[in-house]
Amino acid sequence: MADKEVFVTIITRGGTTEEWESANPTPKDREFCVEATTDGKRKFKIGDGVTAWSDLPYATTDELADLTQDATHRTVTDAEKAAWNAKQDALTFDDAPAAGSNNPVKSSGIKTALDAKANDADLAAIAKSGKLSDATEDATHRTVTDAEKATWNAAAGIEGQIPTKTSDLTNDGENGTDKFATESYVNQKMSQIYRYKGSVATYAELPSTHDVGDVYNVIAAYGDYPAGTNFAWNGTEWDSLGGSIDTSAFVEESELAPIAKSGKLSDATEDATHRVVTDTEKAAWNAKQSALTFDDAPTAGSNNPVKSSGIKTALDAKANDADLAAIAKSGDLADATQDATHRVVTDTEKAAWNAKQSALTFDDAPTAGSTNPATSGGIKTALNEKAAKSEIVRTSTGLTDSDDLMRYSDTLTINGGGVS
Repeated sequence: MADKEVFVTIITRGGTTEEWESANPTPKDREFCVEATTDGKRKFKIGDGVTAWSDLPYATTDELADLTQDATHRTVTDAEKAAWNAKQDALTFDDAPAAGSNNPVKSSGIKTALDAKANDADLAAIAKSGKLSDATEDATHRTVTDAEKATWNAAAGIEGQIPTKTSDLTNDGENGTDKFATESYVNQKMSQIYRYKGSVATYAELPSTHDVGDVYNVIAAYGDYPAGTNFAWNGTEWDSLGGSIDTSAFVEESELAPIAKSGKLSDATEDATHRVVTDTEKAAWNAKQSALTFDDAPTAGSNNPVKSSGIKTALDAKANDADLAAIAKSGDLADATQDATHRVVTDTEKAAWNAKQSALTFDDAPTAGSTNPATSGGIKTALNEKAAKSEIVRTSTGLTDSDDLMRYSDTLTINGGGVS
């Protein structure tokens, strides 16, 4: 029989959502089935001959909820998206505590910083109290009391007490208002001192012409004066320069203190309030700690010690090792504590989410050359524009026998054939 062109209207198998779900039939292989939803939309499934309606996937849909998901392909809810968006962004860990940085610090950096700090148990008592009384002394390092300082300040040092120049002397002489002798005064006095003129045999032989201060030795005894007595002319008579002298008021050598003879401080007599010091003692005292200035808190660039309270405050501001979360020590996200709204994801999950169906664009009507799915309404509209079965012209168009005729009561099966 010659090929004929037949115009038909195809009304597919269809029903409401409730009817399909209630009957749950198994559509034939490649059978096109339409579902009318309660919101007026049309969705369709294509049977495979073995799968019941409820398990068949929709051939196309504009709702993600209708897509078939599996272990590696899932849709997500707004709540899930919000939860993932609220997850911690990738963290940058500082190698060591850094001023002005908001990053967490690697556990090793915190450990190094803490190791550089002084342990409370290692601090000397003075570092906690700031009191010299808490300093540990030894044989060559001592603190001194105010009483000791006062004693040393009041000690009479022998150095500087022996005059070495005129200005060091007390000016209490008998030279009128001058006290210290001037050159003219000395010259004037020198003209009046004794001048030895020679010897005479007897007192009677002393010259009659003489000046004040002339002195003669008289060899022979004269009256109460022994032989060898010197006589000086005083302007009136010859005055004997001899005779006995009372030395009871003189200081004897044996009565002089050793320091008066040696001039050495080592010969000075010391007592509880007057001491000399050795070079070793002076060196020891010079090597004593100068007065310390204590910073109230650890201060960059300062060489001062820090008050115990300042160190305590600074350490209290640091995180205790026991208080650090595991992630703060390891820096590994695997150590982060997760909860229902905060999760880390695996590469597998990321790959799965990246493989999800991108947002679909639905054509409003079947469109030539388009790879988009079409909406159920667009498909329905396109199908409605096709000729209905009742509109097929049943007049003869060259058919030769009754077997070629198509009647209203006939069932027309249209087979699209195989792929090839």
